[in-house]
Amino acid sequence: VFYNEDIYDCYEDVSMERIDINGSSTEQDNWACCMDPSGSTPCEDNSWWGIEFTEATSISISPNPFDPEVENSKIKVDAPADAQVEMRIYNLRGRLIRDFETQRETTWDGRDESGNPAPTGPYVFVAKVVRDGKTEYHREAIAIARGAR
Repeated sequence: VFYNEDIYDCYEDVSMERIDINGSSTEQDNWACCMDPSGSTPCEDNSWWGIEFTEATSISISPNPFDPEVENSKIKVDAPADAQVEMRIYNLRGRLIRDFETQRETTWDGRDESGNPAPTGPYVFVAKVVRDGKTEYHREAIAIARGAR
């Protein structure tokens, strides 16, 4: 068995998945933490299958700004397949508002970690991308505009 906790750093309750359906299940590089928000995809295709990855990292946020009373904002990070991505939202003072942990795509409902509505205003979305032992941080503005729509 090639599984080693020191190599794979998934969050608790997140399963491992094969990246390439045609790749060998005995190859260490063909396994990664599940990207689905539920942490696993039983009886469904693995969350990695069918995703096209690039060598560059990009962030898309839509709509932005958004009114959480009528919509959620979809956030997507396109990153290299072998990168680990962590997603977080901070206020302008640097306080953590929401931690999406290891995901590449999610929606934000405008609530903080405790489930309370975050105030109207600007925030900073940060994607931490770790690849080949190197860490990069990618930032993008996101704003809540209650009552604007």
